[in-house]
Formats: sequence, structure tokens, C-alpha cells
Amino acid sequence: MARGGAEKGGEGLGMERSEIKMTDTNPTQGQDDDAILTGHDDAPVSNALATAARMMRTRTAALLAAEGLFAGQDVLLLTLGGEKSLEVGEIAERLGVRAPTVSKTLTRLTEAGLVSRSAVSGDKRRVAARLTAKGRAKLERIAEIRSRVERELLSGFDAKDERRLRKLLRKATRTISLSARGEEVAIQHADVEPH
Repeated sequence: MARGGAEKGGEGLGMERSEIKMTDTNPTQGQDDDAILTGHDDAPVSNALATAARMMRTRTAALLAAEGLFAGQDVLLLTLGGEKSLEVGEIAERLGVRAPTVSKTLTRLTEAGLVSRSAVSGDKRRVAARLTAKGRAKLERIAEIRSRVERELLSGFDAKDERRLRKLLRKATRTISLSARGEEVAIQHADVEPH
């Protein structure tokens, strides 16, 4: 998702360039990127992950822009792609953003002819969205873009490295997820002696 807005984690959907707030940068960011890109092994792993994620988002955003989409709109379209229709609140919950953000993005996607909106039967205050034929066709391009960026990311990896990376990322994700939920996480470091 694009950086910007006042959403959870500073994320937003389909933000205009003038609306984007760079919430995840700092004055030494370029130095951190340089250390990672030049192979300095003493750069923190979190910096390496953040840099890789940012570079993937930037690359994906550039390719989406060529398709007339802002970063974040792809995620909303993909969310709708798996359903007949979804209400605004359901989309917001699935994406972890606020309903007004989804509404603004849906307005842009509706104007582009990718999504249609209609009142939910029995309650005109509730709105459901569904992909149009043009929106369904755009899903193929989004899948191609995501596949291309992943191929670019992994181009220097052999099959074993790729499997190992996936395994390590799953493990890191599980660990930080447990920690975020307040569950006890056994921290182990090879370079720290047990007490």
C-alpha cells in the first residue's frame, strides 16, 4: 500500500502525490540504504527488510502508475476480485484501513470504470462495491506486475536461496506477530551466552 494518510501504520489507498506523507523515512535513510546495498553486514536486519519492502513498493507503484493506478488501489481491486461484492466496511476491515479511505478510493476506481457501487438492499446508507468487466481485466495486469516485481527481487537467488528466504520471512513474521499480540517470545541469539 502507498505510504500516506492517517490510517493504521500511516497507510492509505490511492493517495495523490500531494497527499502522501513520508512517515517511514528519517534523515539517515539514504545512508542506511547505501549500507544495505553495498553489502555491509552490520546494518540491522530491520533496516534491510524495510529497504527491500520500500524498494518493492516503489517499483510496484511505478508499474501500477503505467496502468493508471495508484499504489493501494491494486490491493482493493484484488480484495474485490475474490468476491461477488463487498460492503465498504468489510473492505476497510480486510485491508486494515478506515471506511472513509475505502470510500475515496472506490470513488476514484468508479470514475475509472473499474468498480461499480450500489446501495445494499434494505439499507440505502450501506454501499457495496463490485468489479466491472474492466476491473476484472485489470486484475490480470496487477497479477503480472506483482509477478514481475517478485521475479526481479529474486533474480539473483537460486531455488534453495528462495526457499530459505521464504522460510525465514515466515518465521520472522510469526515471531513478530506473537510479540505484537503480547505473547511470550523466546529470544535466542547465537552470539549471546545463556544466563
